[in-house]
Amino acid sequence: MNSKKSGMSLVAKQRAAGWIFLAPATIMIAVMSFYPM
Repeated sequence: MNSKKSGMSLVAKQRAAGWIFLAPATIMIAVMSFYPM
């Protein structure tokens, strides 16, 4: 049970790290779409 809980938190941490990288990329794409060069 405890090891499974640790694995879940690790997956959640990886998912959070992914969102941290994904959010700025999405904002950049949105800015490029609204303000094309």
